[in-house]
Amino acid sequence: MSVTIISGVVICVLSYAYDPSGTLKLISVVVSIRGVSWLAKKITHSMNPDSAQIIDFAGWSMAGLGIVGIIKNAMRSMNSVSDFFNGTASFFGKVAWLFDKITFWN
Repeated sequence: MSVTIISGVVICVLSYAYDPSGTLKLISVVVSIRGVSWLAKKITHSMNPDSAQIIDFAGWSMAGLGIVGIIKNAMRSMNSVSDFFNGTASFFGKVAWLFDKITFWN
């Protein structure tokens, strides 16, 4: 369960890095659709359990479309994240080379 929560947070952070306003809209849509379908499922379950399962499935399906959008934004952010880490690694490589030259004078 904790792995699912951690990976969901990482995906949301990466998606937020690519498109902050779009990600917030998608998260609010996913949470509201899932919340309304959960309430409808709970209300319907006492009357008709089969209908409650259909409502739950439909809620997950509609929320899944928003989740796919969040994952798409997270995948698009990977270029900028990899550029950042490549630049950071290059900087520290140059710093290490400089310290090596200063330390050993060769």
